Amino acid sequence: ASPEVRAQVAGWITGASAEAIAAAQRGMALRPDARDILARFGGPVLLLVGGDDILTPPAKARAMAELVPGAELVEIPRAGHLANVEAPDAFNAALARFIDRVSPPLAG
Repeated sequence: ASPEVRAQVAGWITGASAEAIAAAQRGMALRPDARDILARFGGPVLLLVGGDDILTPPAKARAMAELVPGAELVEIPRAGHLANVEAPDAFNAALARFIDRVSPPLAG
């Protein structure tokens, strides 16, 4: 990540209480595998993954996408685990395309 993104994330972390950080870590550690739920999901699915994500690498995102027929996978180049922060324009464009594709037009 760029120095600016690193500073932004560091600010979020240092601004949080120790209790909040500990609770978030416990929640992540205790989170069950939900691939079976994903495999049963019948709605539209968009997986956005940073091309440089080491926590949830593109290969894992591809494996998740393969669980859902019709799932869309978008890999965002030069972004890591916080692709929405590291590459907001690419992230938002992919999300907007997905929303446009799956949402009914507004009456009007």
